[in-house]
Amino acid sequence: MRPNLLEKVSMSALDMAERLVGEEMFVKRVKKPQARENIAREAGIAPGSLESLARGRLKFQDRIAGKLHVLFVRKIEQRMLSLQHELEIAKKLASSDSVDLDRAEAALKELKEALGK
Repeated sequence: MRPNLLEKVSMSALDMAERLVGEEMFVKRVKKPQARENIAREAGIAPGSLESLARGRLKFQDRIAGKLHVLFVRKIEQRMLSLQHELEIAKKLASSDSVDLDRAEAALKELKEALGK
């Protein structure tokens, strides 16, 4: 049986929410409730909506999916800029192997193409 479009949207929203919350927990070293609150605030949605989504009790996942997607893309772009900055520092310090720098540049170029930038 094929999942309908609404099921795909809800799965996608759940995946994005889990990745955003997990990264927030890792980067800011906070517990899950605080990470959910931070992500909800950044996305412009209620913290309870993320909790309901995680428990499978949110009725209208498509209402928050767009906001989560926008935040997800913004976080990826921020990470990309951070990596570019670190790459430039590494080049200037010349402490890294040139092969690794070439691979890092290729990965950043591929990421930009994937995001359409």
